[in-house]
Amino acid sequence: MRKLLIVLAAFAFVVAYTLPAMADDQWDFYGSARVLTFNLTQSKELTGNVEDEDLTHALSGSARTVGAKVKAGDIGGRLELGGTVNLRLAYGTWNFGAGTLVVGHAYTPCNFFPSGMVYGDNSMVSYGAPYDGRRPQLKLQLAGLQIALVQPNAVSASGLTPTETDTSIPKIEASYSLKLGPVSLYFFGGINSHDDVVITGTTEKSYSIDSNVLGVGFRVPVGALYVNGNVWMSTNPANYGMLQDVKAATGAAYNTTNDSIEDCDSTVMAVVVGYKISDMLKIEGGYGVRTNEVGPSPNTEAETTFMYVQLPISLAKGVTLTPEFGSMDYGDVKPGTGDRGDMSYWGFRTKIDF
Repeated sequence: MRKLLIVLAAFAFVVAYTLPAMADDQWDFYGSARVLTFNLTQSKELTGNVEDEDLTHALSGSARTVGAKVKAGDIGGRLELGGTVNLRLAYGTWNFGAGTLVVGHAYTPCNFFPSGMVYGDNSMVSYGAPYDGRRPQLKLQLAGLQIALVQPNAVSASGLTPTETDTSIPKIEASYSLKLGPVSLYFFGGINSHDDVVITGTTEKSYSIDSNVLGVGFRVPVGALYVNGNVWMSTNPANYGMLQDVKAATGAAYNTTNDSIEDCDSTVMAVVVGYKISDMLKIEGGYGVRTNEVGPSPNTEAETTFMYVQLPISLAKGVTLTPEFGSMDYGDVKPGTGDRGDMSYWGFRTKIDF
């Protein structure tokens, strides 16, 4: 609480101090208070012990504690703090006519949000949607094209304990937005690389960990009905930095038998269908599936499926109550290491935007 008060006081001081100098600038402040109330049930196969049931009633990490959008001619910027005070966005923009340069902590091109899912307040990004998050970067925006040099991700291969990790180039990402009548398409892709270095005595050995992602998202509105979704593939998504459910997360693995790195190939899809019943009420459901394959010695495969249904209710302008039910089946690892378990949840999110 003390940390929150200090940050907010500092923010207020900076704003008050700069007000006379920015009389001609445009500052748009906003916030979003969000509380999640959910009951979660996990099977004994998932917990490794007994079936477990827990209640979550807490501030969402995606709450916008305070945010500001700034515009001063061709120069702009955005600051956003979230949850119990964590940095969400902090970047500047320069519109130079032909395009826009983005400098700072912002969403990377490899993000797509097809869903309004509220459990975890994560819009299905752990359960089928691609999410590389908000990261330090230099990004060039030219009409529908985005090209970004992003802070590299250096997650080591499982089973390997490196002495150090080396990076030589930034993560490179790009996306392209395309409109075909009512249909919107979003193509995205990226590459990332680092080395795991193991030093034993005077001997040094380097293992290259390469990862990538490639996919497309879509939105199709049909009157009050809408269909959104995405399909994407990735090599070593956990090493790339794509957000995944912890139990389903898979990346490069070290093979002690032949002293080598084996890649994980992941194929992911999500589809979301919604219908606006009235200005007050909407219904939405989604389904996601992920297949991970690690090989070839030995080749293992696991499939995870997820579904949810929700009923967002607009109680007043900026006030929304969203009841939701969902479940995840972690499936079996083949060849047979057994059932990985399942989980289900029910509850609601209460949100006030201001």
